[in-house]
Amino acid sequence: MNVQLVSPTVEMARMEHLPAAKRLADKHKRELGFINQAMLQKAIETDSLLVTTLAIDASEAERVRTEIELAGFIHFYVRRDSVVTLYSIVVAQDYRQRGLGRRLFAELVRIACSRGKTEIRLKCPIELPANAFYKHLGLKIARVEEGKHRPLNVWTYTMHNQ
Repeated sequence: MNVQLVSPTVEMARMEHLPAAKRLADKHKRELGFINQAMLQKAIETDSLLVTTLAIDASEAERVRTEIELAGFIHFYVRRDSVVTLYSIVVAQDYRQRGLGRRLFAELVRIACSRGKTEIRLKCPIELPANAFYKHLGLKIARVEEGKHRPLNVWTYTMHNQ
């Protein structure tokens, strides 16, 4: 497939994004764990899934109507207290190192601030390369806790008048 990434947009996911989000989640099961389709569907219904889509060139126009591909997504939960929980963030392997993860996270920060939240919190297995990404974004390790299968870094990001 001839894919061009031309000024990708970050937007709230719609139901037509569901199959592509599930495919992307399945490709990254090791990092994300199993994410079932019902969970992603609920995230879409509750405006808790941001996506960045791929721009596909005109020669693929027929395919675009039948299949959407995502460069990445971020799944989160806006809690009743001052915290937003980031459940998962993923960028397709071919589109990493292009600022897409940073753009997804920046949009999450914008949403959190607009809802009066002061902190974003997430957990990540300590051995995953994603930890370097979180550090690069300015998150801080609050603690390490035992997960079901492996130790987890608990990361926090504090908003300061964003």
